[in-house]
Amino acid sequence: DLSVRFIDLRRLVAESKSLRGAMDAVAGHLGTPEQLEAARRIAPVVVTASGRIASPGVPHVMADDVAVGRLAADYFIRRGFRQFAFFNVPGAAYSANRLTGFQEVISQTGLPLSVVDESGHGES
Repeated sequence: DLSVRFIDLRRLVAESKSLRGAMDAVAGHLGTPEQLEAARRIAPVVVTASGRIASPGVPHVMADDVAVGRLAADYFIRRGFRQFAFFNVPGAAYSANRLTGFQEVISQTGLPLSVVDESGHGES
């Protein structure tokens, strides 16, 4: 018998102790360590669709973020752009992976790349 329950992520974290073992599996956009731990408390199987945090041992259903970075860089190069900046989100696994792909392609051109974070600070 299959049943599906939708739980707000705030509720998942707040009520995870009372829900311990209540579900067979949890799948969702688990974007914080607290959400991931709460999901692990209530179910033996956890799948995330978030690239916000690194979560070793947890299956992911998501985009290939390194490839996304490569595609973005290639898109700009093919359109004649010659100066590049990447807006990085520190601590976000998806952003680090996209930056890796973006840097791979841009570095092959010898063109300048600046990396800027949320605070407006950057490096070239």
